[in-house]
Amino acid sequence: MGDYKLRRSPQAQYEMKLVLATILSRTELALAETEPVKPKRRGLLLATESGVRMVAIGRRQKAVLGAVAVS
Repeated sequence: MGDYKLRRSPQAQYEMKLVLATILSRTELALAETEPVKPKRRGLLLATESGVRMVAIGRRQKAVLGAVAVS
């Protein structure tokens, strides 16, 4: 029971989102399937019928940030 409460805590959810965002921002992804994705209505929103399969094809190149002169 304690483990379940820990996973539902706001801090744990924030940490999970942060880890997922970090991984996704550093990974180059591609669609695993070539067929079009079919949208399905879910209330007011549109979603996919069965999700979208992705594959990791490598690491993203780091962007080089330069100084920007403002006049």
